[in-house]
Amino acid sequence: MPVNLPQPVATFVQAVGAQDPHSLVTAFTEDGVVQDSDGSTFRGHREILGWSIHHMRTQPLDAQVTASHQVDQRTLLVALAVDGLAGGPRDLHLHFTLSGQHIALLTVLA
Repeated sequence: MPVNLPQPVATFVQAVGAQDPHSLVTAFTEDGVVQDSDGSTFRGHREILGWSIHHMRTQPLDAQVTASHQVDQRTLLVALAVDGLAGGPRDLHLHFTLSGQHIALLTVLA
């Protein structure tokens, strides 16, 4: 994982790799939002926790950051190579919007 990832994004990536949905949700603001690649939206810790538990339980994931680009102070794009998803390994592009030391919005682009 690149050293220059902001802490909430590093926490997110580490939690995915560790299959730890409870740590993953701590990276988000209380009213954080996940927009998944299938068009679903999850708001707040409870829904984001459910989303992450579902994905981690149904498909154990191995994730490695392959690239990152800081757009501005609040916006980061991350390419994540993921193995364990239905259909085999693939790259996901994640668009993070930060608020202070937390993720306010994550948009998953497949």
